[in-house]
Amino acid sequence: AASPSVPRNKIDTPPTHHTNRQASSLAAGARTMRFQGPRCSFREDATDMAGAIFMSNSETRDHCFNTGVFGLPPEYGPFVANVKQGMPLFLFDYTFRKLYGVFEAASDGGMDISRTAFRSTGRTYPAQVIRSCHIPLDY
Repeated sequence: AASPSVPRNKIDTPPTHHTNRQASSLAAGARTMRFQGPRCSFREDATDMAGAIFMSNSETRDHCFNTGVFGLPPEYGPFVANVKQGMPLFLFDYTFRKLYGVFEAASDGGMDISRTAFRSTGRTYPAQVIRSCHIPLDY
C-alpha cells in the first residue's frame, strides 16, 4: 500500500532526539565551556579591503553620529588599522538591524584617535576611525 504524500520543508533535516542522560550531558558540557579569547570575524591580514562595516547598538550609534567617530573594542585594532582615508564606511545597528551609510573615512583607522568619543557609554572602543560626511547615493 502506498503511503500518503507528506509535504516536506524546503530544508529537510532529520529530527534530533536526545535521551534525558544525553541532554544532561550536553547541558553540563555547555556550562563548563570557557571563552578562549576574542572571537573576531575578520582577517587580520586583510590589506585589500574596499570598505568597512562597524557595529553598534542604539546607544553607541548615537555616539558615532554625534562625535563623528566609529569605534570598536581593542581586539578589532588589526581590522580597523586596515581602514584608509577615503574608504566607504557603514554602521550596522544590531539593536534595530539597520544599516547606515555610506560614510567616508576622514582618517586612517587607528587606536585611541579620540579618547573621549565613547566615555559617556562607560565602555571603551579604542579601535577607531574618524568619519566624514554621509555620501548620497544616486539611484
